[in-house]
Amino acid sequence: MAGIIQGFQKRRISEARTLARKSVLYSEDSIQKIELLNAKVEKLTVITQALWEIVQQTSGIDETDLSRRVQEMTSPKKVKKETKLRCVRCGMAVSSNNPKCIYCGGELDCCADQSLFELL
Repeated sequence: MAGIIQGFQKRRISEARTLARKSVLYSEDSIQKIELLNAKVEKLTVITQALWEIVQQTSGIDETDLSRRVQEMTSPKKVKKETKLRCVRCGMAVSSNNPKCIYCGGELDCCADQSLFELL
């Protein structure tokens, strides 16, 4: 009876070791994939930043225009209408549909001090 139990335990230990080896290989593969994705994101960020600078210089479009367009593209219509931002100058809550505060003309808190690229 003891031999049967020991055989069972050895088999379970062997299965656990095999599973542990597979887990290590899987995690190493996942780490490599994450590092590759991070490198791609960094490259794409640099490319996007360069393109944005070219667009700013040649078209006169500014960060407010870009921010508004990004918000339009990423926000569902019903959420966009409900979103309120605080004015940096007067502190009033203003609809995110507005580029500036409707009370005093101040910048809205969403991106007043940060570049859109810093928000990434």
